[in-house]
Formats: sequence, C-alpha cells, structure tokens
Amino acid sequence: CRFEVELDAAYRHYTSPIATHAEVSLYDEDGNEMGATVRTPQAFKDAWEIRTALIWRPMDGIDVSAAYAFEKTPIPAQSGVFNVLDGDRHVVAFGGSFWFSPEYAPEMGFSVAAQFGIYMPRTMEKDIFAPENAGFPNISFRGFDMAFHIAYMIRFDRARHGR
Repeated sequence: CRFEVELDAAYRHYTSPIATHAEVSLYDEDGNEMGATVRTPQAFKDAWEIRTALIWRPMDGIDVSAAYAFEKTPIPAQSGVFNVLDGDRHVVAFGGSFWFSPEYAPEMGFSVAAQFGIYMPRTMEKDIFAPENAGFPNISFRGFDMAFHIAYMIRFDRARHGR
C-alpha cells in the first residue's frame, strides 16, 4: 500500500473590476414600480485558498482520496443592489479513480467523487437603493453546496515503458 499527502496553496490577485448589470425592480403594495435599473461595478478582492489531500493507492491503477480545502471568497461585501451570495467556505471531498490495464492504448479509466461545502455565515449592510424597503439595510447568507462527479478518462500521452 502506498500513501501520499498533498498540500496546495493558491493566491488570486484581481487587477480589474468585473462588469455587472443588475436589473432590479421593487414594487409597492399596489404593484407600482418603486425603483429603477441600477448598474453596479463590482471589483473582486484578492483571495487565497489552502487544500490538502490524503491519497491511498492500494495497487497500481487505483487511487482513493479524501481532501479538505478552505477557500477565501474574492467577492467583497456588497452595499448596493447586486447580490452574489458567496462567502468563505470549508470543503470536504472523497473520491476514487481506476485505470484499466495500461497495456492498451490509449489508457482508459473512470473516476467518481463527492464534495460537500459549507459557506460561513456572512452579513452585508446595504446603504443604497431603496433603503426604505423592508429588509434593508442587511442581508445575511449561509448555506452549503454538494456536488457529485463521475468521469470517463482517456490518457493518450502516458509513457508505456519505465513506469
């Protein structure tokens, strides 16, 4: 049996804002429109993440892995209309891959994985666009996401000799 531990860190630097165009309409109790479309430029913040994984190879061609990551969001707190509900998150993932016999070209395999992410609680204070509307000046967010992946893989350029 072979074990491998991976540690990875990334830093993302954003040099220019992204362009957004939020079309938001607020209505009063009678159904009359209270607000107009607002264009809000949004600049990303620099962000970082750190990931670690434990990989177990019980035999050639089979990998089983467990991983953890912390991802700092690049989305800044938003004070206006445009809401991207995003926050720092913790991610846990489990997966495995299997490669069929390497004697065949191209080499083929498949992988499966599941991921669970927990978004940390986040509150943003709104200070523009209809502050008289119920719900202003704060918006709160927390939650989770789940993902599942299954893939069929083909490896064309793997060396066949001297592995």
